[in-house]
Amino acid sequence: MAEVVGVSELYKQYGILADAVDKSQHAESYKVILQATQGAANEKLLAASFIPKFFKHFPDIAEEAFDKQIDLIEDDESNVRKAAVKHFPEICKDDTQYCKRVADILTQFLVTDIDSEVTLCRRSMISLLTADPTGVLEVIFSHIKSNAQIQGKGLNCMRRCAISCLKVAVNELKGTLFNPKEENEQFLAEQIKNALGSDVTEDEFTDLMKILTSLKYASKNPQVAIDAIMQQIKIKDQFKATANDLLQIYLLLVCSAMIKQSRPYPETHPNEGDSVGRILSCLKSVIPFMQNGGSSAQLMMYVTRNVLPAINSIEGDGERLSILKYYAEMSNGCHDTTVAEACAPLLYPVLIQYLPEAPENSNTAATDANEAEPNYQFSYVECLLYTFHRLCGESQNFINEDSNRFSDFKKRTAAALKLEKNQIKLQAIKTMTNITNLVKDFFRNPLSFKTEITLSWQTKAESKPKAVPTESKGQRKRITYDADPTPAKKANTSTKPIGKTASRQPYRPPYRRAGWS
Repeated sequence: MAEVVGVSELYKQYGILADAVDKSQHAESYKVILQATQGAANEKLLAASFIPKFFKHFPDIAEEAFDKQIDLIEDDESNVRKAAVKHFPEICKDDTQYCKRVADILTQFLVTDIDSEVTLCRRSMISLLTADPTGVLEVIFSHIKSNAQIQGKGLNCMRRCAISCLKVAVNELKGTLFNPKEENEQFLAEQIKNALGSDVTEDEFTDLMKILTSLKYASKNPQVAIDAIMQQIKIKDQFKATANDLLQIYLLLVCSAMIKQSRPYPETHPNEGDSVGRILSCLKSVIPFMQNGGSSAQLMMYVTRNVLPAINSIEGDGERLSILKYYAEMSNGCHDTTVAEACAPLLYPVLIQYLPEAPENSNTAATDANEAEPNYQFSYVECLLYTFHRLCGESQNFINEDSNRFSDFKKRTAAALKLEKNQIKLQAIKTMTNITNLVKDFFRNPLSFKTEITLSWQTKAESKPKAVPTESKGQRKRITYDADPTPAKKANTSTKPIGKTASRQPYRPPYRRAGWS
């Protein structure tokens, strides 16, 4: 059994190594420090900082020293673990060949339940990312894509901890590590795209997309992010809004690697609400890229063909309306005439469902108490009509090819507007105003689709104030005049008598006074 080394002996050996010009000649002193990992807490604390400091000078026993540092990271004492984690990245200070191995150990350590240890471990990971960005990112994403289970920590605990660490690191290094080197951002974007091929949860998908949207590379190339999600989508002829089918839509949107490798879907059967929530997360994450200039043509085609026909099968008005809202927002990024001509005929029947047929005799219908009045869901109508309006703005072929159908459509919209005047509630005024403005374009001759509105659920952008010329520094302030160039006389607020004021003599210097010599 090796002799236990005390604190004083450790400081002695440290002094020998610190003062030596050629430290590699003092391997015995370094071995004494390695033996301290078997001592008490105080000796271990010193060893945790001494081992990485002189690590590079002793390549022959580097593996033994590396293992001793890992033993300290796994120690029962929290302070020893934190000291070992804090100084572990110093091994890679002058040689990055150990960066990936150190990152692998520290990523596994992230599952600890002690917050202070997690914070310290994240700081060490940030140091490693600065030394070897691509290598450390590769290690982090290898844990994100793995399905490793840790006893007592829950399913995919390692993946959740790795994503949380990545969020903190990217946010801190965004201005120093990624911006000057676009290839690092591009590598990170590719890793995120590949990670979406694993069985990520809704929260994990949202976190990864937030990281992606924060990158300048994604802002400059919005279509890259859209294509990363859309390139592996396989269109189906039939779609039913069951829980498993809704999950498949989510997987089609985000699991590109699974589809590419023809791997089967996970045998999971979540409830429908959870699946719809995942779909909404996908649509919500893609929209920012479209707003930055990306095309939504592919996604418009997919949602129109597969999701829209089954929209009424989804339970919950809130979920259905949310999907339609994102669908309407996506239409702003669809500038493809071919896609517009393909989507308009598929969208029209769904829109008609929410626009009941107008009665032949409106007066009779109004007085007939037995006849039920149409129930208009104006929020749904706004979303669908807005999308239809945008598609017709790209191509008018659908509404021009059948005059009878277009005439029926105008009758339905006119009936909805007429009903609104008497029965719509006050809180729906904004929605109905949008519908009214959109419908007017269909009654123009010739047809025109130039109306721009703010959707009722969106915040209207504040109008920009008129530009006021500002004065630059060092420039004199301009003199301005009112319409009347004559300055107004100052009001006399004095209470003294006028005569007394008039008799006041002006001041004269002493040399002008009488008798001055």
